[in-house]
Amino acid sequence: MMSARRKLCQSVSDMKKGRWQTTFGNQMKGATLGIFGFGRIGKMVAQYAQAFGMSILVYGSERSTQEAKNLGYHFTHSKDEFFTRPDIISLHLRLSDKTREIIKLDDLLSMKPHAIFVNTARSALVEKGAIEKILTLENSTYFALDVYDSEPVYESKLLQSDRVLCTPHLGYVTKESFESYIEKACQNITSFMKSA
Repeated sequence: MMSARRKLCQSVSDMKKGRWQTTFGNQMKGATLGIFGFGRIGKMVAQYAQAFGMSILVYGSERSTQEAKNLGYHFTHSKDEFFTRPDIISLHLRLSDKTREIIKLDDLLSMKPHAIFVNTARSALVEKGAIEKILTLENSTYFALDVYDSEPVYESKLLQSDRVLCTPHLGYVTKESFESYIEKACQNITSFMKSA
């Protein structure tokens, strides 16, 4: 989110081409973060964003909006309103038949000028081809993506656009997370062996 908001990738690319300070980013403080899906990760993201002085707007299930209200965050029951208000929208939903392609092209087109759409959840939550379509239009929406229709990604319009910050599905990939997975797997095997 911070890299996208500050346009760091574009600035690094410009610097490598011999151009200095060709763009201005924006600060996080005072911006509105829209969180679509207010489960464990959505709540954690809200806490981080609040530490940066951001305003939080939540959209999700009735339970999610009630939790947001209890925590003092703003919320809306209107998907249309949700997409027009935030400076940054971050997606935190599980993929299911109900949520597949829940984000439509028109939702993304309704975002305010220069807004950022962040998807570190699942690519299939967004209507297939919607982001690529927006990149062909005179539109200022910026995208930060960590998930794709097909992985690994080697060639894509997404990788070629200055309006897309792409990372190779590493939102969860850390040395510590892999060590934790291995430790848990070993504990499960040991528990199974003891109970057999």
